[in-house]
Amino acid sequence: MTLPALANLFAVCEENPLRADALQHKLQHSGEFAAVWRPAPGWVAAAAPLPGSVPDGAQVRGLGFAFAEGRDLVECQLQHAAQLAEGAPQRLASLPGDFGFIHFQADGSATVVRSCGGLVPFYLWQDGGRAAVATRLGDLVCYILHQPRLDPLVNAVWASGWGLFPDGRTFLEGVAALERGSFAQTGPHRAVSTQRYWSPRVEAVPLRTSLASRSTPSDCASCYSGSSDAIWIRRVGTCCR
Repeated sequence: MTLPALANLFAVCEENPLRADALQHKLQHSGEFAAVWRPAPGWVAAAAPLPGSVPDGAQVRGLGFAFAEGRDLVECQLQHAAQLAEGAPQRLASLPGDFGFIHFQADGSATVVRSCGGLVPFYLWQDGGRAAVATRLGDLVCYILHQPRLDPLVNAVWASGWGLFPDGRTFLEGVAALERGSFAQTGPHRAVSTQRYWSPRVEAVPLRTSLASRSTPSDCASCYSGSSDAIWIRRVGTCCR
């Protein structure tokens, strides 16, 4: 039986070529990652597929993708998915299934997409011309944050028993968590911008009054049981929508 394609990802945008080379060498010899490659100018990426998961193939990498989850659900539409990730990420909900990935672009920017279910988390860090994306906080501590500082608010919230990340903050100061159903765009000397591409909440429900104009209190029971257009409730001899 083939298990779902799941992987931990770690990617760093490093404007200094010497530091990028050193990081790539360090990741290759860490024993933590099955693949380390250069997906776009300035970027070093690494993937660690979970046991039983099939890693991304050459076609997937060639289109700029690094999947954390859901590759098997959009594999038949990879070209279209790449176009959306680069040009219209707010329309990613039009793709089938649920997915999480990093898409690297030729200009050195990257789009980070977290699934609607949020199975695999994504953490974001940026400092000037450097940026990093990780699915594990530990990778940021090991390879980027040489003197990590704790965020006192988040740690206090969790210590009190509430599993929350207020305002997208994490246990580590300066590291943000991408929300479910959201995407982030990052790159060298570019402020991280985030936006939702999917939300379970309905912003507005259109009112339909055509049925109300011709209904009477005696219609309440039939409307309640059989109407998909409106729900009617009998209350003191009147119909309330």
